[in-house]
Amino acid sequence: MSDYSDIVNSYKDMSVSELGGSLLQRKGEIAERIREIQGMNPPSEAEMQIQQFQMEAQIRSTQLEIAKLEAEVTRLQSEAALNVAKTQSETNIDPQMKVAELQSKLQMKREELELRERLSGMTNQVRRDQSETTAAAKIATAAMKPTGGNKDG
Repeated sequence: MSDYSDIVNSYKDMSVSELGGSLLQRKGEIAERIREIQGMNPPSEAEMQIQQFQMEAQIRSTQLEIAKLEAEVTRLQSEAALNVAKTQSETNIDPQMKVAELQSKLQMKREELELRERLSGMTNQVRRDQSETTAAAKIATAAMKPTGGNKDG
């Protein structure tokens, strides 16, 4: 609320035309402030690097979980084979169910990894598009600025 009162106080002694001229001169700054407040500014280079690092860390974590689950599946399959060889019967179903459960988890983690990789690619494309849009907007803004030529015509 103090931002509003600061704005009012700084412009209260101006005429309407002075106020309009002052605001027009500051329109770029005002637009930037609005985008900043609304969270519409593109992320800074450092923020993009942090987001990229976080995505890569999540992908690596998922890859490690997959490797761990694969190792656990292999271990349980070996145990199951050993139990079957020892007993020569199918009375011990528990390890087989556990293997099936772990294989299901493994498949889910693989799908999660695939989704994370796709999301990372899509996020990178959005960032590229935002950068291109920002650059185009800056060029358009620069092109529309008055050149300071002769006002007499």
